[in-house]
Amino acid sequence: MHSFFRFCTMKSIHQTWLILLVVCFSFNLQAQDNKKNKEKDGIESLFEELDRLFTRSSLTDAEASELENKFVEGMKFFITDEYEKAIDIFLECYQKMPQNSAISYQIALTYYKQNDFDNALDYAQKAIKLHKENPYYYALLADVYESLEQYEYVSEILTKLVKRLDVGEMYYFDLAISYLYQNKYLEAIEVYNQAEQKFGLNEIVVSHKQKIYISLNDLDGALKEGEKLIQQFPLSVEYRVAQAELLLNNKRGEEAKKILDDALHIQSDYPQTYLVLADYYEATGEKDLQIKSLELAFESPALDSESKLNVLLTYMSDQENKNLAEKGLKLAEIAVKTHPNDSKLFGIYGNFQLILEKPRLARAAYQKAVSLDPNNYRLWEGIVQIDSDLNEADSLIKNTDRAIEYFPNQAVFWFYNGRAHFSNKNYTESVQSLEQCRLLSQENTEMQFLVYAHLGDAYNGMKEYHLSDKAYENALEIRPNDSHILNNYSYYLSVRKEKLPLAKEMS
Repeated sequence: MHSFFRFCTMKSIHQTWLILLVVCFSFNLQAQDNKKNKEKDGIESLFEELDRLFTRSSLTDAEASELENKFVEGMKFFITDEYEKAIDIFLECYQKMPQNSAISYQIALTYYKQNDFDNALDYAQKAIKLHKENPYYYALLADVYESLEQYEYVSEILTKLVKRLDVGEMYYFDLAISYLYQNKYLEAIEVYNQAEQKFGLNEIVVSHKQKIYISLNDLDGALKEGEKLIQQFPLSVEYRVAQAELLLNNKRGEEAKKILDDALHIQSDYPQTYLVLADYYEATGEKDLQIKSLELAFESPALDSESKLNVLLTYMSDQENKNLAEKGLKLAEIAVKTHPNDSKLFGIYGNFQLILEKPRLARAAYQKAVSLDPNNYRLWEGIVQIDSDLNEADSLIKNTDRAIEYFPNQAVFWFYNGRAHFSNKNYTESVQSLEQCRLLSQENTEMQFLVYAHLGDAYNGMKEYHLSDKAYENALEIRPNDSHILNNYSYYLSVRKEKLPLAKEMS
């Protein structure tokens, strides 16, 4: 169920209320744009309710003014999420005017915001008893029952609401969803039907009903719902494509193909049609037509990059299958042309190149990807690994330097940077990077061994023999019989004519 942010204010308090309104809505403009109209209606209703109740009360003008000001103060705290302070003030207002339904509602809403559902329930019920014609009171009570997971009461409250009051379509949706929580599918369908009769055909309602029918294994029911959209909107191909997909998923391919052909006659450039056609050709084993359909879909910029990415991932399911990768690469080439600013697509394009043993092309694709999204660790890791595999020290230094800018706490980039500098005989820089790697990887025994092994070589290059020997000894503490360390350490000792018995023993 949709839970909406509601609060009450009063028209008679002029500018103060207007400021509060602006502040409150500013918190929710982006995240709840689709709820804005409903919230505004609720606020207007509460303005009017408070105004009416203050006007009809037995309070003197001075008392009413004092209570209004007190309520405004509470609203200021409510809007800034200081609910403890707000509730104290609202309860004080309630003591002075317990018959004011809007105050009861605001207390209930504040308790609801604090997840104090028992007190929220009490005051929401009081608000409805005082004013049985305000839909927002019922909506809050339903939200409270939903939070308590008492869905049968949610259904009961919302049923009363839609029967008694002239409310919007969203309340019918909430009621239907409350039935779904209780696995009362037929009741949910009936509510959707009521909404459809009252408000007209709605594709969201149709979609929900189709899902319910499918869960009930009633394919014909789901298809009838889809057919209503096709009849209502005969030139909108998306409804035909959705119908075809439903048929195809239920092994009624020939019927699906006929609908897809009709869709292509109406609009030949709708990319989703070709995606579903590709599924049809896959099912019939017509692989060439499947690929051709996917190419036509991928050539359309109207098909979003995420959909293309999902298709491409299926071509990476078997990385030993070079034929599959070749097809995936062809699609990926189209995808990066139609979405030249999508980092993920360039990344998967590089993956296909790597599968097909084209590491330099893969690296170029990864580099394009990180130029678009430099905070993607996996892409940098791929670039660095390719540099290392190709033994291209200059490129490895350049790329690890850049990777470290974005991931300074990743030991692996410092390690490869140190290794590359050693290959170029930049021993000082090598040691600096390796020591940083050592500090960052103290819990990683394997990395510590590799670091000490390379530090032994790098310190020897600097003629810091004491530090070189110490690094080799630290490596041998981790792997006493490692042939590489034993060979290098014994060789350097022999060259220096130091610790010759030890050198002989290791040799």
